[in-house]
Amino acid sequence: LVILDDSYSMQDRGSGASVWEAARAAAERVGAVAQQNPRHRLTVLRTSQVLLPGGGEPLTATGAAETPGLIQRVRAMQPTQSAPPLHAAVTRAAQFAASQTDGAPVVAYVLSDFRDRDTQPTDRMEAALADLRASCSAVQLASCSGELQENLGVTGLTLLPGARASGMELTGEVTVENFGARASPRVTVRLLRDGQALPAVELGDVPAGESATARFPVRFDQPGDHTLLAELDADAVAADNRRYFAAGFPDRRTVILADGSPGGAEGFVYQTALRPADDRGDIPTGWRPLATPADALASGVLDSAAAVLLLDVPQFTPAAARALRRFVDAGGGVFLGLGPSVDRENYNRLLFGQADTALLPATLDVPTQVDAAPSAGGGDVTVAPHPLFRVFSGDRNSFLSLLRVNYYQGVAVGDLDALPAGVRVIASLPGGAPLMIEASDAEAPGAEALGVGGDRPGRVIVLCTSVSRPRDAVEGWSNLGRSPVFPVIVNELAAYLAAPRLAETPVTVAQPWAQVDAGGPAGGSVSTGQPRFSPWRPNAAAGDGTPHALAPQAAGWYQSQLADRSSDGPSDEPSGGPFESTLLAVNVAAGEGDLSAPPLQDIRTQFGGAGISVLAASQLLRDDNTRADAGVGLAMGLALMVLLVAERALAVAASYHQTSPDVGAA
Repeated sequence: LVILDDSYSMQDRGSGASVWEAARAAAERVGAVAQQNPRHRLTVLRTSQVLLPGGGEPLTATGAAETPGLIQRVRAMQPTQSAPPLHAAVTRAAQFAASQTDGAPVVAYVLSDFRDRDTQPTDRMEAALADLRASCSAVQLASCSGELQENLGVTGLTLLPGARASGMELTGEVTVENFGARASPRVTVRLLRDGQALPAVELGDVPAGESATARFPVRFDQPGDHTLLAELDADAVAADNRRYFAAGFPDRRTVILADGSPGGAEGFVYQTALRPADDRGDIPTGWRPLATPADALASGVLDSAAAVLLLDVPQFTPAAARALRRFVDAGGGVFLGLGPSVDRENYNRLLFGQADTALLPATLDVPTQVDAAPSAGGGDVTVAPHPLFRVFSGDRNSFLSLLRVNYYQGVAVGDLDALPAGVRVIASLPGGAPLMIEASDAEAPGAEALGVGGDRPGRVIVLCTSVSRPRDAVEGWSNLGRSPVFPVIVNELAAYLAAPRLAETPVTVAQPWAQVDAGGPAGGSVSTGQPRFSPWRPNAAAGDGTPHALAPQAAGWYQSQLADRSSDGPSDEPSGGPFESTLLAVNVAAGEGDLSAPPLQDIRTQFGGAGISVLAASQLLRDDNTRADAGVGLAMGLALMVLLVAERALAVAASYHQTSPDVGAA
């Protein structure tokens, strides 16, 4: 029983042969020994099989008739681009060995590079080997790795939050990790946009064991599907030298504005910030503000929205509140601007507190006048470090001194020193009262991937004041809407709220398509239903996807076979649905390119024992040669000894007859 590690770290090529070639040669040699006995069965289990639904079936051959064919198949095998856990493959092999009912002894060979990620923590591998040993008469661990090679991997390629619309200047981000033992000097990443080269990104020196990240400008001029590719020069492992990105870009992204303020004053200020104009017409921002009555939120209009701004809306219906909750659960971003029109009882019953539709675990209190002294900076607002407030960083910090708040809606979020999980105050007033509050389900699945929570984690931001001055009013609740930085903050707000919903869907090689979250309006999403994909290459027809029917087998771009897509058009009416990309980027699992491995003696100390031997693959070959040739060598030696003795006896007899002529007469 051969457990053959075919993860992509086995591509590791030092000076000459690769680690994979050493493992494959060892597997072939075990097969050659098995072939010599007609009763031997040879079974090969590739570690990548554990990633298949049901675990896949190993390849088995019996005796001299079938084994050569299996050896030929092993000889043609190549490492995959997947990163299967070695302990899971060993467990699968133990189950297979235990299922053999003929009582024949089983000898297991584990041919692997035994990297640190495979052997740490040790308890997983120890438990798996114990199961394998219980099902086998002997277990041999053959390490195929050699001296640690230098290796870099592209571990990240994405776009920073923004409108993600065509024609807009966006910011890309690429990350490279150094998995080697020495610093890698002057690292350069090549970039291709839709197959065309962009200026390369210089990361400088990357220390051993660390990563470096750089940002770069990128723009996609036409609506539609677009791709990015980041690649490094060749090194020890080829699979992690490339990183793929794909997304769909409409001409603009819809932002819903539900305005309940007197005379529509709030909506006018926010809409002007999202769609400014000058003498030559609209200034493109990538956003399309769409005025929508609050009662219409339950009608499906949210399906086409990148984000929702609720501006001093007096009341919400239960149906609208449920629609907003579903929107957030699906990754949507909601902004609540609390002005003088809001109905406190309605908000506390539907949007605040512990209701099923609540967006913030807090209680809306009474309107309050700001009577405390301004902050030390001269303004009424103190901000926490947050992407929304980048405009206040550095030399522009003086803008904060211009902000004034006269009235605000009190929001009780409990002890400000121990806020509920997922809640934080990002801006406050003199005396510490919350001015802006962010809420996200930080404990929900998926929180780590995007920095927030939820299955497709959404974001909620509450501003406890209004920003406009109603017509004929002496003063408004604040002067935020008249601040020169307000348009910047609103555009940052839209980008921040929309980020989870517009984020590309992360997919790794060998991840089953059935596990891919293919819903939502994100670029990189596909329409609802069972996802089906086939490989895609620029300017080439898509393949039939047969090897990829259950899961992608190689990194690259894949095209949805559910090509139901609609895009945001240039009009001010809803498009009827979100822009859905038909492309999906599939990448190798980051970290498999880390070639760190324990010394052979450490593997032997940790995992060796009764019935489990640990040796290098080269020793396995030599020992098997000795065992295979021992019988033939012994037989030939005995035959030679008999021949020599007979020859000696014949020579003595002949010599005796020649030197004693009188013997016959005597």
